[in-house]
Amino acid sequence: MKLLFPLFLSLFSVSIVQAEGITIPTGTGLPDPSGGIMGVLTNFTSWLLTIFLILAVLAFVITGLMYLFSMGDARSQNVENAKQYFHYSIIAIAIVGGSYIIIQSIDWFLQGIL
Repeated sequence: MKLLFPLFLSLFSVSIVQAEGITIPTGTGLPDPSGGIMGVLTNFTSWLLTIFLILAVLAFVITGLMYLFSMGDARSQNVENAKQYFHYSIIAIAIVGGSYIIIQSIDWFLQGIL
């Protein structure tokens, strides 16, 4: 395990040295790469959090439909499953939403906005 970190650093430094002479093409219609690795990471985390939030809200809707189709029979196992899945979807929405707030707060703090 101790050998992996120096190996990773050496491979990363070699790739940086080799990339110094490369010019970035312009006029391709792609976004401006001036944001660097932080821009890529910010876009990736925003994209990932959006996907997870959509999935969590979709799970919320599906559990509501499960409860609706169980016809409210309190003795039914379907009602218990729907309630359990509903709790899980609420927890997922809270975790994803909270992580987005935490990431944005850290970003604003590091940029000096807060």
